[in-house]
Amino acid sequence: MPKKKLKKKLRKKLIRQKRVKQKPRIGIVGSSQLALYLAQAARLAGYQAFGMSEKKSDPASTWFNKWIKGKPNKLQDLKKISQVSSIVLFENKTHLQTKTVQTLKPDQFFPRLQISAKTNDLWTLKELFYDYEVPQTPYIKINGKDDIDQAFTFFKGTAVIKHRFPTKNKQDTFMIKTLTTLNTFKNSHKGKEAHFVVEEFLNFKSEHRIIMARNHQGQFSVYPLLTLNHIGNNYSQVTNSTQHKDFKPIVEQLKKMMAGIQYCGVMTFNLFNSKNKLYVDDADCRPCNTGMITLDGFNIDQFDLHLRAVLNLNLPEIIQYSRKLNCKYLIAGPRNQTRINQSLNEQALNISLTKYPNGKLYWYGKKEKRPNRKLGHINYTG
Repeated sequence: MPKKKLKKKLRKKLIRQKRVKQKPRIGIVGSSQLALYLAQAARLAGYQAFGMSEKKSDPASTWFNKWIKGKPNKLQDLKKISQVSSIVLFENKTHLQTKTVQTLKPDQFFPRLQISAKTNDLWTLKELFYDYEVPQTPYIKINGKDDIDQAFTFFKGTAVIKHRFPTKNKQDTFMIKTLTTLNTFKNSHKGKEAHFVVEEFLNFKSEHRIIMARNHQGQFSVYPLLTLNHIGNNYSQVTNSTQHKDFKPIVEQLKKMMAGIQYCGVMTFNLFNSKNKLYVDDADCRPCNTGMITLDGFNIDQFDLHLRAVLNLNLPEIIQYSRKLNCKYLIAGPRNQTRINQSLNEQALNISLTKYPNGKLYWYGKKEKRPNRKLGHINYTG
């Protein structure tokens, strides 16, 4: 064959190869249990998964095709993960500086960086709830120390103070029931008052979650209302709820909000049931620990759903296969229970599961067992 014809044939072949749509490469910022199941969902769907975190020893690393060392809020590190990925997902809430948001490619990150800048700030998130008439916990923005005193008086001597921005491994919620605790808070946060929001303390009957997803086509998938059960400040288990009269109306308002800000992906809303009314309190723009219950008993779990939404694939109607669902979390005890923590291992838990044949163990593989840290969960279906 003449060289000219051979070169022409090769050129056409290369052009055809370039036109073949490559499979998405999923970048994940973080490497704990949520990143683990996101990476697992990506790999099982036939995609490559690239992860970025500070420690390679974290649970998700074994599922990544490639691991990159980096911090979630550092511009140069986010550029590294974006260079090898088609899309980039965040495992946790991350507050990014304005310069970082403006420098990165906004359409490569989910949620979109401009959207996450609003939803990861409790001030602007609550403004979104207000704009779209979503029933929410009454609140007051804080601009200075005088605002805290006025809010405490307005809420009749009992209030909840919450940090505006995501805080890692730090206390972000303060219960204020006396002047003494109020003064203690003010003294320890002098000059940082504008970093907080004061909410009314609700005497709530129960705490709930709504998990829903939207794609770019405007399709929605919504899981049934979930109920949380607490031990101290940590929720220990999640169950599927009986229907609440406010569930459908709130879902419709949340759909309007997600469509209005052009949100794509899974979004989780935190709610309180006070005096038989549901109030939205906060939101997470990602799959969450509450949604571990979706790994069993449904036609699709929250991790697969998140990937489908951000890749703009068709979203299914959520079907619940099991009548009763219960997700029991395995939580490390306080430091004075060190021996119990040491004996907590996958083999012992598997033995205990023989009492509950319909239980399925998910072990996160965390090497460090800090107090109150979630080490795994068991899903029961029936």
